[in-house]
Amino acid sequence: MRSRLNRPVRPPAGIGAAQAAAETLRNLAAAFWRATLTAVAAAVFGIGIVTATVLDTSAIERQYLTERDKGAYVFEARSGNTDGLDGARCSQFARVDGTLAAGAALSEETVALASAPGQAIRLVRATLGTAQVAWPGQADLARSSTVVGQDLAEKFGLAVGQEVALANGGTLTVDAIGAGEARIGGYSLAIVVAAVPRSGERSASCVIEARPGHQAAIRQALSGWFDPADKVVVFELFERSAGAEDPATRLRGRVSARIAAGLGAVALVGSCAGWWARRRDVSLYRMLGARSCDLLAMATTECLVVLVLPAMTGAGLAVFAMAPEGLVAAAVSRDLLRFLAFGALAPVAAVLLLGRVRPWDGVRGV
Repeated sequence: MRSRLNRPVRPPAGIGAAQAAAETLRNLAAAFWRATLTAVAAAVFGIGIVTATVLDTSAIERQYLTERDKGAYVFEARSGNTDGLDGARCSQFARVDGTLAAGAALSEETVALASAPGQAIRLVRATLGTAQVAWPGQADLARSSTVVGQDLAEKFGLAVGQEVALANGGTLTVDAIGAGEARIGGYSLAIVVAAVPRSGERSASCVIEARPGHQAAIRQALSGWFDPADKVVVFELFERSAGAEDPATRLRGRVSARIAAGLGAVALVGSCAGWWARRRDVSLYRMLGARSCDLLAMATTECLVVLVLPAMTGAGLAVFAMAPEGLVAAAVSRDLLRFLAFGALAPVAAVLLLGRVRPWDGVRGV
């Protein structure tokens, strides 16, 4: 008969994820000040990431809007002869990838309001995209049949939805007001009426707004878009300085993005260093049967309590205070995800580092 003393000893089944998480919470409570200082640092990291991103991205956005309002992404195509360009063909350029809007002024006339018959007003009949190019950043212009320049609206007290009587007996309903200074000369004091070009109707020029980063492609496409007999010449409405980067390039190279990644790396290294400093405790857990999955549960619990939750709380407070929108809000989200990616790696990295710790290390005083 085989002796009980010679029977193989079964390894411990582990302490379980729930018990490991509970043990971590007890350890954090026992080391209250260390845990509190770590959580405060994580909250400061969250506030710092949001603040840096909002300031950095807002500066990029302001620069883009300033360039956009000056016409930095607008091209004007003109024919080298006196016949002009095909108005319908110009309007179709809006379908080209990288184009925000395209339009052509088809005809012009001088009108007067019935309330002020002695004051001449410029009325431009143009394709629908023309108003979008003239006044950037107004989504409602894509659906507006009659757009009045802001200076003209202020001069005669015109408002959206108002029906305007003309001195010649006609009427117009104001669908939108073109806000700010128009990028096409004279449009701030003009009425732009959307029209579908008749077959073969020509325009003196075609104006196109490109998406940032697509200027070179749009310029090249414009050169071959019209009939070769038109001898198209392309101009930039506002020539940006040599070497100026597009907003997309500036966003990719943001300092705030590197700050978020750097703080995430600091948190990752700090978490691993904290666990390595407690490797004697880990060896005791090993002696009690803790497996790698149990250590992962402990490291994950600690990471959530002293790193992720405080950082997200700090970030949430900063977002509430600064209220980022649009492009800035998207950049904040991406930078927080960068930081959280390092936070998600912290428990795994700690367990891999602690894989070298053996149950007898604590007894040996390692």
